[in-house]
Amino acid sequence: MTPSAVPVPEGSQVVLIGVSEYDDPALHSYDALANGVEELARLLKDPRILGVPDGNCHVITGAEATRDRIHRTLTDAAERTTSLLFVYFAGHGHWSRREHPTRLTLAHKQVEHDDFLDWMPFEWLRGHLARGRSPRAKHRVLVMETCHSGAALEHGTLAGAGTWVDDDRSDLSTILTACDKAETARVVDGEPYPLFASALIDVLRSGIEGKGGFLTPDEICDAIRAEIGDVQTPRLVCADGAGAQPLFGNRRAAAPAAVVPGKSTIPPLANPLFGHREQVERLLEGARSAAEDAGPFIGVITGKGGYGKSLLAHAVAAELGTAFAWRLHLDLRASELARTEVDSLVMLRELLIQSGQTPPNCLASSRSRWTNWLAEHRVLLVLDNVADARQIEAAMPPADSRCAVLATSRDPLRGLPSATTIELGPLGRTDAVALLRHHVGDRCSESELVALAAEACGVPAVLHALGGQLEYQPPRILLERMRRSGSGVMKEIFRSTVANLEPDALRRTALACGLHPGPSFDPDSIAAMTGADGDDTWDHCHSLSVRRILKPLPGYRYRLHDEDRAFAPAVAAALGPDTAEHAGDRLWDWTARRVDAAVSQLWGSERPSAPAEPDRRIGFAEPHEAEHWLSRASDELLVSGRLALRRRHERGLRMAAAYTRWLRLRGRFEPAAGLLNELKSVPGDESAIAASLGLGDMARLQGEDARSERFFHRAIAIAVSIDDVRSQVRALDGLGGVARLRAQHDKARGYFDRALDLAESIGDLPGQGHALWGLGVVFGGQGEWDTAAEQFDSAMRTARRVGDRIGEASAQWGMGQTLKAIGNREGAKHAFRSARRLYAKVGWTDWAANCEEVLAQMDAGSTVLWWGISA
Repeated sequence: MTPSAVPVPEGSQVVLIGVSEYDDPALHSYDALANGVEELARLLKDPRILGVPDGNCHVITGAEATRDRIHRTLTDAAERTTSLLFVYFAGHGHWSRREHPTRLTLAHKQVEHDDFLDWMPFEWLRGHLARGRSPRAKHRVLVMETCHSGAALEHGTLAGAGTWVDDDRSDLSTILTACDKAETARVVDGEPYPLFASALIDVLRSGIEGKGGFLTPDEICDAIRAEIGDVQTPRLVCADGAGAQPLFGNRRAAAPAAVVPGKSTIPPLANPLFGHREQVERLLEGARSAAEDAGPFIGVITGKGGYGKSLLAHAVAAELGTAFAWRLHLDLRASELARTEVDSLVMLRELLIQSGQTPPNCLASSRSRWTNWLAEHRVLLVLDNVADARQIEAAMPPADSRCAVLATSRDPLRGLPSATTIELGPLGRTDAVALLRHHVGDRCSESELVALAAEACGVPAVLHALGGQLEYQPPRILLERMRRSGSGVMKEIFRSTVANLEPDALRRTALACGLHPGPSFDPDSIAAMTGADGDDTWDHCHSLSVRRILKPLPGYRYRLHDEDRAFAPAVAAALGPDTAEHAGDRLWDWTARRVDAAVSQLWGSERPSAPAEPDRRIGFAEPHEAEHWLSRASDELLVSGRLALRRRHERGLRMAAAYTRWLRLRGRFEPAAGLLNELKSVPGDESAIAASLGLGDMARLQGEDARSERFFHRAIAIAVSIDDVRSQVRALDGLGGVARLRAQHDKARGYFDRALDLAESIGDLPGQGHALWGLGVVFGGQGEWDTAAEQFDSAMRTARRVGDRIGEASAQWGMGQTLKAIGNREGAKHAFRSARRLYAKVGWTDWAANCEEVLAQMDAGSTVLWWGISA
């Protein structure tokens, strides 16, 4: 039995390995291997080819291609896949007649035997794709681009051993190799990709004329052989008819091979909706009319906290069902604690990501891309916790679209004249009693439920909390305790619930959640406050969310329910004074170290030899994980940073300076300015220098040159007075950047030269890298291309020494512009691809898209230089 099933993108896992760097000087390193892997990743994410989500596509290149890293990635992918498991390996391969005929050479020498290469037999790689290791995978495909890779086919298919999980006993495994066992896999000097990878990329990118909507392994292999010719011989082995199965979309087919049907990111209903039927019908009518081409619909739901605004919006979305193919949700987190709201650029970036698009790092471009997408799709957009009508206006559907927006807000959203506005109030007695009855069934009398509903004043959030309490306590005791306490119902419920939690470790976690400044947090920060085991704390937070004390958020984060946040800190401090005394210091210490670890993943460390952070709650395995955390934890970091600065915490200043750097470069100018102004108010030279440098850099990025210069000169004056050479380097680099933007080349060169001299005098490698980059741009602006190339090359090498991935990407960008200017188009393309790969690796997809745009312009014959990316 051979099923004919197209791979499902969401259930597929792709692992692309390019061992492009080696410790051993006897083995040549090939950038082309990494380039090929990066391009394959881009193509396989294309919905017209496969459309695998970003999180399901794993790229391992260069020095990261270690035995442990590959093993962990393959094991995780094999366990998670339910459709296609696709593995591509490129690197040096060896063939002998000894015990392991085919050897895969990895990036590093063996630690215990430094004289020997780190290698693994083909059977090690093959074992990760065997049916017993990946039992749920319907398709398993291994592609090998190594010398002598054809020898691997002598082992047969990937059937392996193990238990079948269903009645599908077919073996849809495929092995494709770049050459025969007696041949070498060619890498041609000057070409961006290896020979085999280049042919495979061409097939995927261009498709095959005359074939159907999907390409099979047999068709792909035949096309690669036709393109390569007699230079080497690709080999293919397929089991059980897998060679004729649909694998990838054919981009030359008459119609698109794969169309994303839509998706929903709206959370399921946390509780059933009681009452408000008339309001639900009004919103349903408007939304359905929009879906039927009557023009866009805007529905706004307002009311006090706890009145069920989000619940009503989500209930309407659930009833609409498939009337909208795309159903997107975004919590805009309007928070008094954070004193900030999600700005329009951040909001549009998140919505573009949810819709499967690459967001630009520009508000106008993001708005244009979002509007164009809405015009082509039927979309329901739910915006929770809107703070201002301008947020809705930024995401507003175009006039002729089939879209609907449901927004919730505590305040009336003025300025939306075409919106249907619904103001929620408390529930009537009948609906309130029905809500309580939903929780307790027949265990309580009608009179008891009426009395409890009166205590709750008809507020749905309070009624649901009471319903949860009734699972543990009879209503007479609950009523008596609330009347005796003299405090609000929600406060008494929270206090009682936390006080009675068992075991004690769970209670300490709940107290820490109440003491956390919020507005959201991840369990690791709570573990830092309590000193408890991180894994246990993750379990505790889940248990607290089940008890409705915490609300789960996307990105594995939590927050207290809105009505609890006002009194939770006071209750937690009263119940756990020992926790309250030290929790804040531990939190700020952990937050500062966490930000340091995240920033080091992106910009490297000023101390290259510093040991890695041993605590996995502090460090990050990958730079994109650091970027993701900085983005998700934004409100938490802003609140924690402000409190730490106000209380003069010793780590607060360093954390604020590091985090605002990330905010500035991600275009988050408003929150960055707020934190920097807080920093400026802290007495002392160190805080004054850090604030001046940050505000000067932000003014430069916003084009306020004169203001920027004033801040940098102030930073230099203070730094000279206290002999802070490192800060002088930073300020000189900033002044050089301002002069460069004004085309004052000689002046800029003077600043960068002084910064470089000072940085070299104290061994400041990051400072040297920034100054070298600036000199490269200056020399390029004066047409001194050879000197510019030397500066960019030095900047690139310096960035690599400290692990500054963004600095290295910027240097590659500059090198690409330089090579482009002197007519070396292939070298320029290679540099831009390297920059794109580095930006993508740190999760800066918008800057990677800039590289992609330049490459597309070069393919179209453009000669325009664009110096606009720097870090």
